[in-house]
Amino acid sequence: MKREKTFIEKKTEPIIEILKRVVASGFIKNAEPVSAMIVAPVGAGKTTSLKKISINKNIMAFSDLTPFGLQKFLSEIKANKITHIIIFDLVQPMSRSRSVVNNLIGFLNSLIEEGIFRISTAYMEIKEPIKLGLITCTTDKEIKDKRRGWLSIGFISRLIPISFSFARTDVIQILEDLAEQKIKGISYEELKNKEKEIKENSQIFKLLIPYAEQMALNDAYPFRNLKQLQILLMSNSLLRGGTRVEKEDFEWFKSISKYLNYNLNQL
Repeated sequence: MKREKTFIEKKTEPIIEILKRVVASGFIKNAEPVSAMIVAPVGAGKTTSLKKISINKNIMAFSDLTPFGLQKFLSEIKANKITHIIIFDLVQPMSRSRSVVNNLIGFLNSLIEEGIFRISTAYMEIKEPIKLGLITCTTDKEIKDKRRGWLSIGFISRLIPISFSFARTDVIQILEDLAEQKIKGISYEELKNKEKEIKENSQIFKLLIPYAEQMALNDAYPFRNLKQLQILLMSNSLLRGGTRVEKEDFEWFKSISKYLNYNLNQL
């Protein structure tokens, strides 16, 4: 018997649905896996949301990450068994020494953009091209902290921001549920998809242009944003069992688009 979802699970359903499309992008033939970052206040359920999708077979999840740590999974990555990595909290790997962080930034910049073609160091060796999507999270205070300068880092600007907050009445309800011990465990979200070709739809893709322009960060050109949103619609088509992007995929996108920014819109 399927257990009833708690209030906070029901409230964060739009975020989980977006994350499922991000994960599904790894199953679309000839498409780059979409990368994303959840930005929300402390305690909003960011890590829990990532854990709910971490069970998927095409995902490798880490509490921390170094390029060397990823090397042991190269055979699975090359076989396309892993399309995404999850870092549960971006603060942890980004709080190391400057030299280590710089190496990680350079690695992730390459990994989720053009891909890594060849690396040969004393610590690791990659002989064949690999490319992965990244899914991670941080707080709104961290991402806006000018001392961190995160918003100017290459790979972060390539992550679709998924942000949200709770209304005061929701906070009270969640506190009451916690006090009554109604919030227990995690119900995982597993996708059963296989790699599939999804046909594009240029007419619908043109409707995404203003959204892509709004998402562009630090006066960057919105080309990458548009491509990511196109793949997100293709992922929605995949999950509904379609073979081509249709108007209903754009309608789904419109319903969740207010969360694809740093504005912390209320759920």
